[in-house]
Amino acid sequence: MSEAKEKTTKSSGLKKFLMHQTAGTKAGRKLISSFVGENGNEIIEAVKTITAKVEDKETAKKNKERIFRFALKVKLMFDDGLLKRKDVLHIIDPVDHLVGKFVKLLMAKKVTKDDSVAVSNSVDRLRFEIVDVVGKHMQEKNKEKLNALFNYYGATKFVDFLLMDEKVKNEKAIILKNLTPIVKEYTPHLCKGLGIPLDTENKEVAAKGAEERKS
Repeated sequence: MSEAKEKTTKSSGLKKFLMHQTAGTKAGRKLISSFVGENGNEIIEAVKTITAKVEDKETAKKNKERIFRFALKVKLMFDDGLLKRKDVLHIIDPVDHLVGKFVKLLMAKKVTKDDSVAVSNSVDRLRFEIVDVVGKHMQEKNKEKLNALFNYYGATKFVDFLLMDEKVKNEKAIILKNLTPIVKEYTPHLCKGLGIPLDTENKEVAAKGAEERKS
């Protein structure tokens, strides 16, 4: 092994070790939170609250920590060059499909059981694609945990409760409020169909993205 590669491997191993050691601490959670951004944190907190209402506080806390851990694991994969943009290009369409459908239902006055099943199916498709890509760079036990996380939040039990139960009306509003700027920044091409107004910068990004998808 070359000296440069050995240093990279050691650096990667150190980052993973520190991530594992600090993820459950207050400082660790603050560090990991910085990777998902303010809007992402608000969404995760709302999902945690919903999870506590569906199951219990212990499950909600455990799942939140796992979401943070996996977000950081994937970031490290990109930082270390294990994953590149070309590796995830095929995931863009299922992400767009799910985000567009989910935001539309969060805005809807009425959601049906069929709508809920459609979201559940979209989450399962995304689960398959993501676990297939990132699972190659994980231990089997972590791959299973990621699968379980997708299966839990993609199950109709959770999706039904999120989209149709009045007990989580406030959490739904929080998710929509914080998901909207994320959609405007990262998937502006979806905004017209969702009725989300774009500013000039977002319009330019959307136009550029449309040209790239055509090529």
